[in-house]
Amino acid sequence: MVRIRRYACPSELVPVLEAALAANGYTIELRYQENSKGYDALVMRQGAASVLFTQTATSDQCEIDIWGEAQHTAAVLLESLPLNLDKLPTLQVEN
Repeated sequence: MVRIRRYACPSELVPVLEAALAANGYTIELRYQENSKGYDALVMRQGAASVLFTQTATSDQCEIDIWGEAQHTAAVLLESLPLNLDKLPTLQVEN
């Protein structure tokens, strides 16, 4: 079972979150790309933790998904920032 921690935040905070992750060793694995459903996505990774940012052009909100064995470290980092992050229900997906 794979657990995915989820958050939401205003889109204008995404550059701050990206910079915080980059300052802590995360690198961009997949640059912003739009998929067929109109979602933009960015994936950053460090070791055993990956962070996915997704948003649609029609929304001012960004969703953040964190997974991997070291997801706790990424979640603690994001939650330590003085920003308005909304915690969403954790997803559990069978692998």
